[in-house]
Amino acid sequence: MKKKIILLLILILCMAAVWRYNSNDKLKLGRYKTSNGNSWVDLKENNKFSFNRHIAASHLPEGTFDIKDKELILVVSDKEKYVFTIKDKGLVFKEAKDFGGIVKPGTVFEFSHD
Repeated sequence: MKKKIILLLILILCMAAVWRYNSNDKLKLGRYKTSNGNSWVDLKENNKFSFNRHIAASHLPEGTFDIKDKELILVVSDKEKYVFTIKDKGLVFKEAKDFGGIVKPGTVFEFSHD
């Protein structure tokens, strides 16, 4: 009986570890926004996104996203990419290729529940 309980606990711990590992490579679909609401990223089905870098910006980047090594990579074209680090509470802007300067590195985007 003790062996069965120990094996069951080991199985549960292994399943929890696998779930935690896999959940780090996935994000909820929906809106991630800054605390002031001026910038946001919308993650959509089929790995599509739109990125409003600032409410006053005229260019609204759209394209596809990928997740690699705890980073969210937004790809508009070969010349325009945005990289975020995936953290527990959301996303942290890391860098932009081509259209930089509007969002500062280190800016936090949290999942919006509204």
